[in-house]
Amino acid sequence: MNNGNFKAEVTLKNQKVKFEGISENNPNRVVEFDYLKPIGDEEGFRGLELMLVTFGGCVSTTMVFLLRKMGKIIETFKLRLEGEKQENPVSLKKITFEAGIGADNITTNEIQEMLKMTEKLSPVWNMVKGNVEVIGNASILSNEECLKHV
Repeated sequence: MNNGNFKAEVTLKNQKVKFEGISENNPNRVVEFDYLKPIGDEEGFRGLELMLVTFGGCVSTTMVFLLRKMGKIIETFKLRLEGEKQENPVSLKKITFEAGIGADNITTNEIQEMLKMTEKLSPVWNMVKGNVEVIGNASILSNEECLKHV
């Protein structure tokens, strides 16, 4: 996969709507998704849940990368998210997140700078811009507080 593109495969696994997804880079890491009863059997993530987790993973990766690039030592990090669903069409209307960062060498101004940069650089955040309202915040915590955070 040298061209920068991604490949994935999704396979139906039952007589309802349970699927398994894999990617070319992670063929042994199966992601199961399904839907609520009676349409599905509730044996996996729903699509919007996967989208929320994907958003959180991308934002977290960007945040930690940027902070380390600024010379910060990140000992613990936790991001908690909530997605607000809308109907007609069913989609994510709003994502709110709160990051807890366990580090001693970060200022509030650096956190704000990192959040602004993350909004510009996170690929998944850029994908949802204009379609989903995103409200995020980050707090500097002790390592113990971070692990218990949110």
